[in-house]
Amino acid sequence: MKEIVLTGNADSASVDSRVHYLTTLINNAVGKENHIDSMRQRYVTFALIMFAGLFGLGLKASGAASALVISSALFALMIVFTVLDHRLHKISHGWRRTRVSLTHHLADVINHGEQDVSFLTYCREGQRNTEWWSLQPVIYYMLVVAGALSYFALRWCAGAE
Repeated sequence: MKEIVLTGNADSASVDSRVHYLTTLINNAVGKENHIDSMRQRYVTFALIMFAGLFGLGLKASGAASALVISSALFALMIVFTVLDHRLHKISHGWRRTRVSLTHHLADVINHGEQDVSFLTYCREGQRNTEWWSLQPVIYYMLVVAGALSYFALRWCAGAE
């Protein structure tokens, strides 16, 4: 993103204004991180509800063609939710890394007010730390597998009646 350089000055008013600026940026990063994490939680709820609803609809449907259409839609929808969650997870890690970086720069401004401080408004390298096997991505992977196997489950339930 954009690189910002705050020039150093031992004057206390300059240090105070730089501390205030960095504190505002830290609060913005925390707010964005929390917003994205709440979106991820909301989307996992939507995915579970949609899975249950489509699977329930598939139980009421009769015939192999309708089961195939419903399970294909279920599988595709779960893949979309998985990709969306991974992207939001990466963005959340970027904001987390930005917050940590800004906190270190804030400590530098407080401890060494006469030095220049340069930083990025968003740290993309934080996106590389995204876990593939934490709890929420694993839930999505299971939903994708369940969506792929739902055709067989729907056909089995239709045959049991």
